[in-house]
Amino acid sequence: MHDKFDTGVTMPVNLIVSKHAISATVTLFGGAVNTGQFFLASASPMRGGMETLLDLLNDVSRSFVPFKTPNGMVFLNREAIRSVDFEAPNIKDIFFRPDNEFIYAVKVYVRSDAGGGSYQGVCFTGDLSPEHRRPLDLLNTNDLFLLLFSEDKLALINKKAISHIEIE
Repeated sequence: MHDKFDTGVTMPVNLIVSKHAISATVTLFGGAVNTGQFFLASASPMRGGMETLLDLLNDVSRSFVPFKTPNGMVFLNREAIRSVDFEAPNIKDIFFRPDNEFIYAVKVYVRSDAGGGSYQGVCFTGDLSPEHRRPLDLLNTNDLFLLLFSEDKLALINKKAISHIEIE
């Protein structure tokens, strides 16, 4: 007897997407801090090349992202994340190339109801359209997170936590 759903087409058995782990410290609104790993795809769904943590957290098609802690896997609501800090020893050269005119030194202030405090570092506006490459243009994009480089580390700061930014 022939199964009526048998199409004769062999389906691939392994549908696993290659991912790589990136260690990070996540601070949630409310103050909880967790260390663990995010998993990034080897190919970005948003642009060419490998997926970045910025791509993952600014992906509007996802409300939750997986994060592996020492206690197990959790699914973080992107909007509940206040900031993410992670190491970036190889990115310093990109940010501080002599020909890079789209780097701005800034001080980012976090609202007191979001935990307060501040971050100092540089932001990059070179990925924006040529006529809109000011820090204000970067802040007014639809992205949820702002990428800031400081002292061989990267920070992703939820724009909803920012009270104001000073250009230094």
